[in-house]
Amino acid sequence: MMTKQIYPRTFLAIIPPENICKKLLKEIQPLKTSLNLAEVKWYVPEKLHITLQFLGKITLEQVFDLSHQLTEAMQNQAPFAIALGDVVVFPSLWHAKVIATEVIESPELLSLAATIDEVTKACDLREPDFPFNGHLTLGRLPHKLLHFESNKLADALPHVEWLVDTIYLMESVMEHGHSIYVKLAEFKLNAD
Repeated sequence: MMTKQIYPRTFLAIIPPENICKKLLKEIQPLKTSLNLAEVKWYVPEKLHITLQFLGKITLEQVFDLSHQLTEAMQNQAPFAIALGDVVVFPSLWHAKVIATEVIESPELLSLAATIDEVTKACDLREPDFPFNGHLTLGRLPHKLLHFESNKLADALPHVEWLVDTIYLMESVMEHGHSIYVKLAEFKLNAD
């Protein structure tokens, strides 16, 4: 009897180009210094991404089905510019756990998110109650920091923008006590 291959933690994401990742990490250096929080686990370039939708546990068959449907759906999505906004913390300034940048919403980004939502619903993969919340995580705190100093976030990053022409199906894999991200599939945005 064959067992099904399972991918336990999967998500669809936009991955910034390598030069943008390096620029982001260079630009947040003054923020890192001003915060002086040794316990922040800052992301490395390979982990920077914008989650479009968390999928959770999926099988190899579901990967194939999703890949087929997303490849077809992306034929109607044109590449578009995406921009990052302010540095934020959440869930709140008073109980900070994540340091991130906002993603500036655009009609193209919202259209992509809606298309992905439709496709994942059709594949019966959509996690309930996880609406799109555009952000790019820069670092995580191992515990909630009480009363984060919001004035240190002001103007922490210059304007950062790039062209999105591909989305990725990713898997989060634990390796040596740390999560790494593995690309399972990529989907080109091909509309003219």
